[in-house]
Amino acid sequence: IGTISLNLEDARRAVIEAQGIATVVECLRDLGDGVRAAACLCAKSLSRSRKAIKSSLFEAKIDRPLLGLLSDPCPAVQQRASATLCNLVLNFGPMKESILAAGGVRELALLSKSDDHVLRLHSAWAIKNMLYKADRNLRERVMEELTWPHLFALLNDSEPGVQIQAVTIVRNLVFGKEADIEPVVEYKNGAVLATLERILGPASGSSAEMKQHAVYAVSNIAAGSEKHKERIMESAVLNSILQCLRERQCSELRVAAIWVIINLTWQEESSDNEDGSWPLVKSRIDRLRQLGFEAQLESMKEDTSLNVKDRVMGALKSMRRYDELNE
Repeated sequence: IGTISLNLEDARRAVIEAQGIATVVECLRDLGDGVRAAACLCAKSLSRSRKAIKSSLFEAKIDRPLLGLLSDPCPAVQQRASATLCNLVLNFGPMKESILAAGGVRELALLSKSDDHVLRLHSAWAIKNMLYKADRNLRERVMEELTWPHLFALLNDSEPGVQIQAVTIVRNLVFGKEADIEPVVEYKNGAVLATLERILGPASGSSAEMKQHAVYAVSNIAAGSEKHKERIMESAVLNSILQCLRERQCSELRVAAIWVIINLTWQEESSDNEDGSWPLVKSRIDRLRQLGFEAQLESMKEDTSLNVKDRVMGALKSMRRYDELNE
């Protein structure tokens, strides 16, 4: 049932209509390792339906036995239970609230220290999902349990998949308000940005996917305060962003890099310079021009990707706005 319903919404609907969720929950508590593992697979399949998470799965209180299975003696059960929780914590609602109230943050943080790389992957994935558009209180709770030293350990994990989830945790931590970005940027006087520089460096060997998430993390920082923007301007990461613009194989990486430039140069159309930010923006634009960003963007106006072309035009408009004002 779990395999059949994994990719078929009709199969998931059939399980729910047949009142099968109660049976799945009962099987999660079965004495047989194989039965518990199979029940976890069923739960994972059903958790792919947002409607099921908000209604049937929540009403069945499926999160409680799944959290308990994170410490199951059978590795296969642990792996499948943690994979299911990745889906259950993605969207904020009663199910996510229930998992948080039951100590889900602590359980996942503990699991991320496992010797089993699959459990580290799933737990980091779940934490990443938990942090997606999270409020400040949840971000602080997560980092209290996960801790910065361990997040850096995950960023340097032996498994590339774990590293990708860890850098996406950073990406989600710096998404949002300036007050959310501040503690991340200031941790150990810029250690996070330094790590992003390393990931994006030419000698890192990072995959395109890893780099893409790292660039979006830089972009999120660039969307912060003037102080945060200047942090980026003073770092060596700009050289890597320029190289990402020249990456021909991955259009999504080019898009991410363009967003960094847009966020560094963006100024509201209605801005009247009351906050004194215009000179700072103009200074950043001049510096970016000196580094070759404008010329590189100009060469991308006929990019093969429509998304890249659209973002390029937005970035060039942002960079040239001050030229128009001075005409």
